[in-house]
Amino acid sequence: MSVYHIMNGQLTRLCEDIRELAEPELRGTDDFWEMVGWAQTDEVEGAYVLYEPRGVASVSTALTGCAYAFQVEDGTGEFPWTVLIRDDLAEFLEMMRLLQPLFARTTYLELETEIRRRLDMEDRARRAPDFC
Repeated sequence: MSVYHIMNGQLTRLCEDIRELAEPELRGTDDFWEMVGWAQTDEVEGAYVLYEPRGVASVSTALTGCAYAFQVEDGTGEFPWTVLIRDDLAEFLEMMRLLQPLFARTTYLELETEIRRRLDMEDRARRAPDFC
């Protein structure tokens, strides 16, 4: 899972794994976000999961300046990328712009699934015996 942040309007790679940014005692934990005091606040299936700082916990100094962490889905249900965003509207909006193709793909797949479901229902209704 590669970790990025936005610098000068572009994605810049920070490290290979988000755990590298944590204090050494937190690097082996299963629920990394909970241990650093962050919680999931939003999710768009097929696009991203959003985390924000919450409560009091061991806070990594590398995450102190960040307000958001987007775990970006790759289309197979995996989350190989994390993008850290500072408390900066321009960075947040740039991230939303970068995620736009994933939103479009998710919407397309949802519509395609719904159309196929309706066609299947119509096909079954046509094939059903008429008892009247």
